[in-house]
Amino acid sequence: MDLKPEGKYIEYKAAKNSLPKDFWESYSAFANTEGGKVLLGITDDLEIKGVNNPQKIQSELFTNLNNTQKVNRNLISDQNVSLKDFQDKKIIEVTIPEATISQKPIYLNQNPKQTWIREFETDRKATEEELKAMLRNSQDDLDSDLLSGFDISDLDETSLSEYKILLTQNDDRFLTMTDFEMLVEIGAYKRDRQITDKIVYKLTYGGLLFFGKYNSITSAQGLQNFHLDYFNYINTKDRWRDRVAPGEPGYPNINIFNFYRAVLSKLTATIDTVFELSNDLIRTNYIRDVEISLREALANSLIHTDYFAEESVKIEAYNTYIVSLILEK
Repeated sequence: MDLKPEGKYIEYKAAKNSLPKDFWESYSAFANTEGGKVLLGITDDLEIKGVNNPQKIQSELFTNLNNTQKVNRNLISDQNVSLKDFQDKKIIEVTIPEATISQKPIYLNQNPKQTWIREFETDRKATEEELKAMLRNSQDDLDSDLLSGFDISDLDETSLSEYKILLTQNDDRFLTMTDFEMLVEIGAYKRDRQITDKIVYKLTYGGLLFFGKYNSITSAQGLQNFHLDYFNYINTKDRWRDRVAPGEPGYPNINIFNFYRAVLSKLTATIDTVFELSNDLIRTNYIRDVEISLREALANSLIHTDYFAEESVKIEAYNTYIVSLILEK
């Protein structure tokens, strides 16, 4: 067995007679990051100490893994633990898999604040923002969560009208639908099945984010920091020359839909309009291909953003490149 230095995926711990207390920090950290291995019986400076009683330590390991007062979830089975001989010493190798999104966070002592993250060769406590993100992501479909106290009056009428026009280009059914019927059809309004004595539909988080008035969006729980920003720095040294953001002239109700439409139009307008010659000397306009690429990149940025995070979404255009600054889900 070749010993590599401690790193993102490997940790060494002396464990001569018992399981070290700081094993659990590494267990949480590996599980919450990308998985890794802990080798018991080797010091962090790669000195081979071995373990005196492997059976006792393994028993202690599994007893605590199945004790919810110690750790909230056990990710390890017998197949993840192996006993190895190294330089006439017994070494225990524990492979810790990464937890699934729905299983995270893995935390200690019944305290979510005891959630650890692996960073390079060290374990550190998750920040409050990282912990919040894991808790949010563990939910199956946060965008479909229902909102109480919000209704269609919290949505921007212009956004609804323009979206319906787009839908009718491919589906005539939407021509005769009311805005409410359209919202139900696309899942922006959903029935609250916790209410059994009558039929009640409620706006979803996704519906509010996509079509909502800016002030309504930021008044929803968890969305106080919602902010979308586009800056055009093309041919400027310092200050931006164009911006799309709440409070800027012409953008009283920034939501995901009208931000996408406005920014895509502005990005497309920045494309160089020169032509290229193909191999057969036929002039080929490459603008359409660039437009498609910009559209996909912008859509993906907005789709994969964590709108419950404290950071805002920023799209920045420069002379030769475009930067998307987002905090992913």
